[in-house]
Amino acid sequence: MTVSRFRTILYIVVAIVSLAGLADAAYLTVQALTGETAACGNQA
Repeated sequence: MTVSRFRTILYIVVAIVSLAGLADAAYLTVQALTGETAACGNQA
């Protein structure tokens, strides 16, 4: 595997993890702004 190919794969993995984090942050922001409890929050 060449360095260029490894770097490309690494950048793709980093981009996917970053997008997952962005989606999670957006979800939690919407939950906070609407006053709803997150799906994992089991508060009685």
